[in-house]
Amino acid sequence: MPRSHTSFCNSYSFLHIGPGLAFIVYPEALTKMPVAPLWSVFFFIMMATLGFGSQFSIIECVLSAFTDEFPQWLRPRKNNIIFRIVACAVMFLLGLAMVSQVSSKFFL
Repeated sequence: MPRSHTSFCNSYSFLHIGPGLAFIVYPEALTKMPVAPLWSVFFFIMMATLGFGSQFSIIECVLSAFTDEFPQWLRPRKNNIIFRIVACAVMFLLGLAMVSQVSSKFFL
């Protein structure tokens, strides 16, 4: 049965949701499949893999740009490793502010 029949709403009301629709419709469809917990674990692994892959490529692009811009300081292997660790730690700490109550105080 289509989602519009089970949630008693118009099918066109879901068109404005966009990519977030994957987190609404797909998990609901998984619950209706046989061996639902297995498919739910596969869905979680898929989303985590997509997220990590995107994050690694973004970080590598930014850090490579800095390495190319400042080769005299960042080309030596030791300096490059330290730079990458510090950059990832700083971005992690900035990311913590985005997922906590602190973000509402600073960014609103």
